[in-house]
Amino acid sequence: MKSGYKIVDSTGRSGPIPSQKAQRRLDDYKELASDENSHELDGKALYTMGRGMKHGRVPIGDGAVDKETILVHRLSVPFKPVNPDDYERVIKENEQLKQTNQILHDENGVNRALIMAMYADFGKEPPAELLSHLENIDARRQQVTN
Repeated sequence: MKSGYKIVDSTGRSGPIPSQKAQRRLDDYKELASDENSHELDGKALYTMGRGMKHGRVPIGDGAVDKETILVHRLSVPFKPVNPDDYERVIKENEQLKQTNQILHDENGVNRALIMAMYADFGKEPPAELLSHLENIDARRQQVTN
Protein backbone atom coordinates (compact mmCIF):
# COMPACT_ATOMS: atom_id res chain seq x y z
CA MET A 1 0.00 0.00 0.00
CA LYS A 2 1.71 3.17 -1.18
CA SER A 3 -0.91 5.71 -0.20
CA GLY A 4 0.46 9.22 -0.04
CA TYR A 5 3.78 8.13 -1.52
CA LYS A 6 3.35 10.01 -4.79
CA ILE A 7 1.21 12.85 -3.45
CA VAL A 8 3.55 15.44 -1.95
CA ASP A 9 2.79 19.08 -1.13
CA SER A 10 5.15 22.04 -1.62
CA THR A 11 6.91 21.42 1.72
CA GLY A 12 7.80 17.85 0.80
CA ARG A 13 5.34 16.29 3.21
CA SER A 14 2.96 13.60 2.08
CA GLY A 15 -0.42 14.83 0.93
CA PRO A 16 -3.83 13.53 1.91
CA ILE A 17 -4.16 9.75 2.06
CA PRO A 18 -7.31 8.61 0.23
CA SER A 19 -7.39 5.16 1.88
CA GLN A 20 -8.99 5.15 5.34
CA LYS A 21 -7.17 1.95 6.21
CA ALA A 22 -3.79 3.47 5.34
CA GLN A 23 -4.63 6.67 7.22
CA ARG A 24 -5.67 4.67 10.31
CA ARG A 25 -2.39 2.73 10.20
CA LEU A 26 -0.39 5.94 9.92
CA ASP A 27 -2.32 7.50 12.81
CA ASP A 28 -1.73 4.39 14.95
CA TYR A 29 1.99 4.56 14.17
CA LYS A 30 2.17 8.26 15.08
CA GLU A 31 0.55 7.55 18.46
CA LEU A 32 3.09 4.86 19.30
CA ALA A 33 6.27 6.21 17.70
CA SER A 34 8.75 7.89 20.01
CA ASP A 35 9.58 10.49 17.33
CA GLU A 36 7.09 10.69 14.48
CA ASN A 37 9.36 13.04 12.49
CA SER A 38 12.33 10.67 12.55
CA HIS A 39 13.65 9.39 9.23
CA GLU A 40 13.98 5.92 10.81
CA LEU A 41 10.90 3.79 11.44
CA ASP A 42 10.33 2.86 15.09
CA GLY A 43 10.51 -0.95 15.25
CA LYS A 44 8.73 -1.24 18.59
CA ALA A 45 5.85 0.94 17.38
CA LEU A 46 5.52 -1.13 14.19
CA TYR A 47 5.57 -4.39 16.15
CA THR A 48 3.03 -3.13 18.70
CA MET A 49 0.57 -1.57 16.26
CA GLY A 50 0.61 -4.67 14.05
CA ARG A 51 0.22 -6.97 17.07
CA GLY A 52 3.34 -8.77 15.97
CA MET A 53 4.37 -9.54 12.45
CA LYS A 54 1.33 -11.14 10.87
CA HIS A 55 2.31 -13.09 7.77
CA GLY A 56 5.91 -11.98 8.35
CA ARG A 57 5.18 -8.34 7.55
CA VAL A 58 4.72 -5.08 9.39
CA PRO A 59 1.66 -2.88 8.72
CA ILE A 60 3.57 0.04 7.18
CA GLY A 61 7.02 0.34 5.67
CA ASP A 62 7.41 -3.38 4.98
CA GLY A 63 10.64 -3.85 3.07
CA ALA A 64 11.95 -0.46 4.20
CA VAL A 65 12.76 -1.75 7.66
CA ASP A 66 14.99 -4.62 8.78
CA LYS A 67 12.79 -7.36 10.23
CA GLU A 68 15.50 -8.42 12.68
CA THR A 69 15.35 -5.03 14.40
CA ILE A 70 11.58 -5.39 14.75
CA LEU A 71 11.72 -8.95 16.06
CA VAL A 72 13.95 -7.78 18.92
CA HIS A 73 10.90 -6.00 20.33
CA ARG A 74 8.72 -9.10 20.59
CA LEU A 75 10.19 -9.82 24.02
CA SER A 76 9.58 -6.29 25.27
CA VAL A 77 5.89 -6.21 24.30
CA PRO A 78 3.83 -7.48 27.25
CA PHE A 79 1.54 -10.48 26.91
CA LYS A 80 -1.97 -9.49 25.92
CA PRO A 81 -4.61 -11.30 28.03
CA VAL A 82 -7.46 -13.14 26.35
CA ASN A 83 -10.62 -11.12 25.84
CA PRO A 84 -13.39 -12.75 27.97
CA ASP A 85 -15.99 -12.16 25.25
CA ASP A 86 -13.82 -13.94 22.68
CA TYR A 87 -13.22 -16.79 25.11
CA GLU A 88 -16.95 -17.22 25.75
CA ARG A 89 -17.60 -17.18 22.00
CA VAL A 90 -14.99 -19.89 21.44
CA ILE A 91 -16.45 -22.02 24.27
CA LYS A 92 -19.95 -21.67 22.79
CA GLU A 93 -18.70 -22.50 19.30
CA ASN A 94 -16.84 -25.54 20.65
CA GLU A 95 -20.03 -26.82 22.32
CA GLN A 96 -21.95 -26.33 19.10
CA LEU A 97 -19.28 -28.23 17.15
CA LYS A 98 -19.40 -31.08 19.68
CA GLN A 99 -23.19 -31.32 19.28
CA THR A 100 -22.92 -31.24 15.48
CA ASN A 101 -20.22 -33.90 15.60
CA GLN A 102 -22.42 -36.13 17.79
CA ILE A 103 -25.34 -35.74 15.36
CA LEU A 104 -23.09 -36.68 12.43
CA HIS A 105 -21.72 -39.64 14.37
CA ASP A 106 -25.27 -40.88 15.10
CA GLU A 107 -26.29 -40.34 11.47
CA ASN A 108 -23.27 -42.35 10.26
CA GLY A 109 -24.24 -45.17 12.63
CA VAL A 110 -27.77 -45.24 11.21
CA ASN A 111 -26.43 -45.22 7.64
CA ARG A 112 -24.07 -48.08 8.46
CA ALA A 113 -26.91 -50.11 10.00
CA LEU A 114 -29.13 -49.47 6.96
CA ILE A 115 -26.44 -50.56 4.52
CA MET A 116 -25.66 -53.71 6.52
CA ALA A 117 -29.41 -54.51 6.66
CA MET A 118 -29.67 -54.08 2.88
CA TYR A 119 -26.77 -56.48 2.35
CA ALA A 120 -28.45 -58.97 4.72
CA ASP A 121 -31.79 -58.61 2.86
CA PHE A 122 -30.05 -59.39 -0.44
CA GLY A 123 -28.34 -62.36 1.18
CA LYS A 124 -24.86 -61.05 0.45
CA GLU A 125 -21.85 -60.14 2.51
CA PRO A 126 -20.43 -56.63 2.20
CA PRO A 127 -17.06 -56.50 0.40
CA ALA A 128 -14.18 -57.44 2.70
CA GLU A 129 -12.35 -54.25 1.73
CA LEU A 130 -15.22 -52.09 3.03
CA LEU A 131 -15.54 -54.13 6.23
CA SER A 132 -11.80 -53.72 6.81
CA HIS A 133 -12.10 -49.98 6.23
CA LEU A 134 -14.99 -49.78 8.74
CA GLU A 135 -12.92 -51.68 11.32
CA ASN A 136 -10.05 -49.21 10.85
CA ILE A 137 -12.44 -46.28 11.33
CA ASP A 138 -13.84 -47.87 14.50
CA ALA A 139 -10.31 -48.44 15.85
CA ARG A 140 -9.35 -44.81 15.18
CA ARG A 141 -12.54 -43.60 16.87
CA GLN A 142 -11.74 -45.71 19.94
CA GLN A 143 -8.24 -44.19 20.10
CA VAL A 144 -9.64 -40.66 19.93
CA THR A 145 -12.34 -41.19 22.55
CA ASN A 146 -10.04 -42.98 25.03
